Amino acid sequence: CLVLDYTAFNGTEFQLLELEAGDTIRAEIVSDRGSVDVEIIGDEDRESIFDKEALATGTYSIEVPESGSYELWVTGYRAAGSASFLREPGA
Repeated sequence: CLVLDYTAFNGTEFQLLELEAGDTIRAEIVSDRGSVDVEIIGDEDRESIFDKEALATGTYSIEVPESGSYELWVTGYRAAGSASFLREPGA
């Protein structure tokens, strides 16, 4: 889906994702410095399925509740590290 590798990330990256109900977004965050905020919003209902500020290094699993388009927003504040967001198809 989206892979970012950064040494000085100040700003916002956006990706539109087409997902199916039951899919999982696997987010892997490495935070060496600064902070990264992540929000995933349903395109039609504008409901957030994931909204976290200053994510720590770790792996996060976000289940997709219904099929459709989702907006992935990643905002960095003097961030160094990496972030990847991969779709894992539902059963």
